[in-house]
Amino acid sequence: MDRVDQPSVRVKLNSDKRDTAGNGFEHNFNLVKDFLGDTLHLHNLKDTGFPYQLQMDLLVKMGWGGWQLLEVSHKVPDRARALIEQRQIWDGLLAKSLNT
Repeated sequence: MDRVDQPSVRVKLNSDKRDTAGNGFEHNFNLVKDFLGDTLHLHNLKDTGFPYQLQMDLLVKMGWGGWQLLEVSHKVPDRARALIEQRQIWDGLLAKSLNT
């Protein structure tokens, strides 16, 4: 990204477990935070294998104002209920980030 001089070329976070490798999520996030685009993907927010709270904390701290798009592909019996549950989890993550 240091070599790209086009403002429309941005990084999209995909909330991927690989982003936690090496020196950890916060270190890896800091490497790309200045290049973030206006959208990122979230997956199942109940998955404890990805640091969603830390990601939210870092986004709030930097004043990122983009869109977080939920991308969940597993089948659930009641999609509306599952979506409401994901929104409640997301609201909780955001509230905690704003209060720290």
